[in-house]
Amino acid sequence: MTSDDVRIIEEAYGIKIDRLVQTRDAYNITAKDASKYILRPIKGPPARTYYTFIAVEHLKNNGFDNVCSYLKNKRDMPFVEICGGFYTLTPVIQGCEMSFDNYKHLAAASCMLGRMHIASKGFTMEYAREKMLKGVCSIEGLKMAEYGDGRLIEDKVNLWVRCSIGQTPNLFKKRLNDLVRYKKVALRNRRKFELEYLLVCDEYIAIAERVIQELEESAYDVIVKETCAEGTICHRDYTAHNIITGPMGDFVSNFDFCAIELPVYDVANFLRRKLRKSHWSINDAKFILEHYNSVMPMSKDEMHILKLLLMFPQKFWRNVNRYYNSRKSWCEKSCIEKLKEIEEERKSLEKILSIFD
Repeated sequence: MTSDDVRIIEEAYGIKIDRLVQTRDAYNITAKDASKYILRPIKGPPARTYYTFIAVEHLKNNGFDNVCSYLKNKRDMPFVEICGGFYTLTPVIQGCEMSFDNYKHLAAASCMLGRMHIASKGFTMEYAREKMLKGVCSIEGLKMAEYGDGRLIEDKVNLWVRCSIGQTPNLFKKRLNDLVRYKKVALRNRRKFELEYLLVCDEYIAIAERVIQELEESAYDVIVKETCAEGTICHRDYTAHNIITGPMGDFVSNFDFCAIELPVYDVANFLRRKLRKSHWSINDAKFILEHYNSVMPMSKDEMHILKLLLMFPQKFWRNVNRYYNSRKSWCEKSCIEKLKEIEEERKSLEKILSIFD
């Protein structure tokens, strides 16, 4: 970066830069007061970064300060324009990634997820649209001609507001149809992977059908309607490498994939990632649920939806889909190995699902 670029950063954020070191995909900044920052280029539309920013600001305004978020510049924007590109500035928080093998960390992460979901209330589609319209219109560098007389088109804003709530039944149906279609292809081709797939596909198709049926008969639609009215934020990547623990406390980072979605999705993903590393320990599953529920109790209906999310053969679908959409020669061997791994997991998962009954 040039001296002019450095001056733009200093003026935008009110800091004095002592050192700026380029890494593979970012810049490490040390200020003259010894504070440290990371300057990253925005790869997608700046409006998507702004959506992440308003979601995190909502959490902070509702008392959830355990976030590692973009700094606001003097214009209250979460990025700065340098040489035609947009960059975010994030403070470096001292600490290390949480280890979920450490039960103190696991308990803290489970409780913190509940507190985050409580603080997310009020983040509705209407709220997000209003914030987006107000903020994005003031972003310098956008081609306002794209939006007519300088006003954003409502449809464009809707694309920037990430919302997947209520879409699960249709998504599961689509993936079930994929599994059925892949079975027909396997019956025609009968290569090594196809033979392995045909041995187990009927069981997974039956599981997917059962999940969809139970989901349609559940209180899913009612919970979606209530949650849409109440407002919520789902992190969607709540993993150990996105949680920092240190002398200043625990902090959640990387809200880049956050969306308006049922909180139970975060709980399901959190459980999956931990349990796969702990050989599907029933005690670990109970440990996470007890600590999460101590902060944000889930209803019986929400627990049922959680069970269905864990039951759906998502990993199985992903592996088969990868095989049929990859043209790489090494893919077949790795996909066969993954099939065997998934089959072993299924037997362990059935024991985990029993705690919901």
